[in-house]
Amino acid sequence: MTLRRRPALVVAGILVLVAVAALVVGLVAVRRDTAASDYSDRDRADFLAACTADGGPPVQGTCECIYERLVDQVPYERFREIDAQLAVQGAGAGQALELPDDVRDLVAGCVPTAS
Repeated sequence: MTLRRRPALVVAGILVLVAVAALVVGLVAVRRDTAASDYSDRDRADFLAACTADGGPPVQGTCECIYERLVDQVPYERFREIDAQLAVQGAGAGQALELPDDVRDLVAGCVPTAS
């Protein structure tokens, strides 16, 4: 891998982290009015749409990885708790939210690293 690609991978990783944080906050409004007890097709579609909004097709695989890890490793009720915590934090333009350790570690496992 050339040195020129490393900054691009770092930027892509940061964009994915910000997109995930924004998505979790965005889902608060959707989840408040539902009694769903499990992840749904709509959850997946909403997540992928928000996650790829800033990065487009180049981050599609990373976003899919993150969603699959959420479904496999994070109980839906925990997802809702995280969602509510991030909503309380809020975010201004360009301000990244602080993801809980369990979610940050999960996301980091999907973000490509420069080696």
